[in-house]
Amino acid sequence: MVDYKTYEFPKTRTATIDICAIGRRKHHVTAIIEVDVTESRVKLKQYKRDISKISFTAWLVNVISRTIKDYDYMAAYLKGKRKAIIFNDISVSIIVEKTIDGIKVPIPLLIEKA
Repeated sequence: MVDYKTYEFPKTRTATIDICAIGRRKHHVTAIIEVDVTESRVKLKQYKRDISKISFTAWLVNVISRTIKDYDYMAAYLKGKRKAIIFNDISVSIIVEKTIDGIKVPIPLLIEKA
């Protein structure tokens, strides 16, 4: 059973949704960001020494899922022009590198209920 909640937009938001729909038909990049993780890597290295081993990827998935939990409306699914569906479970999709027959290949990995 999929667990979710629904949020209804005010009527004044309809024009914004229409403009976004037009923009989706254009060529675009969904998201590309650059983040300085220098301080986080230092803290992660200290954590590995003192407490437990944790990979950078595991840390990153944890940060992403906690952020989505705090700002769940940012990952909402739009239903029509007036409603957003916000799922209670968080799934994070990442690309991991795997060596197959000596060749490094990017493999998509879905982490459900992150």
